[in-house]
Amino acid sequence: MNKRQVQHAINKGFSHLEFTAVHQREVLSKVRGETVVKKKGSVGLVLAMVLLLAAVTALAVTIWNAAGEKALRLEAEKGSVYEWDTETRIAFVNDLMAMDILLPEDELAQMNDTTLPLDERDASARKIIIDLYGGPDRREDAISHRSILEKENGPFENWSLEDKAWYSQILEKYHYLGWDNWENVGYNVLPGKEDISREQAVQIAADAVSAAYGVDISDIPFKEALVSFARRSKVNPEPKWEITFSGYATVLLTPSGDITSDQYIQTPLEEAEQQRIRDEEAAAYRIRLREAEDKHGPEQYRWPLEVRAALFAPYDRMPKDSDMEAETAIIKAKEALTGTYGFDERFFDNLTAYVSLSEYSGTRNTEGSRNHETGAWNFAYSVNFDAPDQPLICGVTMLSDTGEILETYWNADGVIPSVG
Repeated sequence: MNKRQVQHAINKGFSHLEFTAVHQREVLSKVRGETVVKKKGSVGLVLAMVLLLAAVTALAVTIWNAAGEKALRLEAEKGSVYEWDTETRIAFVNDLMAMDILLPEDELAQMNDTTLPLDERDASARKIIIDLYGGPDRREDAISHRSILEKENGPFENWSLEDKAWYSQILEKYHYLGWDNWENVGYNVLPGKEDISREQAVQIAADAVSAAYGVDISDIPFKEALVSFARRSKVNPEPKWEITFSGYATVLLTPSGDITSDQYIQTPLEEAEQQRIRDEEAAAYRIRLREAEDKHGPEQYRWPLEVRAALFAPYDRMPKDSDMEAETAIIKAKEALTGTYGFDERFFDNLTAYVSLSEYSGTRNTEGSRNHETGAWNFAYSVNFDAPDQPLICGVTMLSDTGEILETYWNADGVIPSVG
């Protein structure tokens, strides 16, 4: 619908009303916010004012939608707005001027002055577009047909069902919306005669939220509901109602108003309780972790076996019957280090051994260390030797049941050569 069509509709709608010059001045004063001397009015004048303001609003939306569609067509042909060539950019601005969008006269004159260099004209066109649609950051790369539409109509999520359906149609028209994109952006349509209305869908969703969350129906923000009626899958193209109230899960409904099976509005209380328990457990765990650090120091490898097993289960544990004793692991560790690096027996006299028993996820060879019969990782002892002033001097990792040596290290002159 172009400007002339809108003007014709206004003239036709007002043809039966007496709308004198005095009335026109009064309407314009109202629009401008000026004080008007009160006189005896008429029902016809009030109606005329309402219709005029509604028509002006409708005309503005129609113009901005036309600008957005124009930008979409150019994007489909020329790429993103910031990639347009000068001729395309100038033509777009002139189209905006033809739509009676208010533009700065100086930049317009310079843009259309064919005696000026093309780069100067291009700079004027860019400035007009950026000033209009670049937002507070004046970013040309953020301008698109969508941002042009949203400047006037607000965020897409808040659009009416009619505007959303119109948008899907023009996306399809310019090949911006194919079946493969439905899962991401959807294809908005209007409900049919057999489908429930928007008001009915919102009410059903509010009732579901009220029951699921245990809140009074009056506390649900009906007016702020985000509503769409869209197809989301090329496999099952039946549209669904999607209703979201701020702070609550989205409710999905079939066209007839049934809550669908692929949404989770029915279990938020259970999920919230589970999350509360997880949060409490996490807080308690952090307290226990800080207590262990205060008592045993920040180096976790130095903590006693029972402390690590209590805090890090199931990845750490106490020895089982199938595991060697911790003392045996220390003896085997000394033997392995002595044999690998040539230490004498007195090397360990001034060192302390710290033992941990953890799930081992490293690899020793191409087969790795996974127990292929059970599918579980093997557990291994880590035995670290250090002195108070020099941590992690040397150490060994070995399988907890067989004692097979998986890895050794020795911190020689600050370098840790590893064997295994």
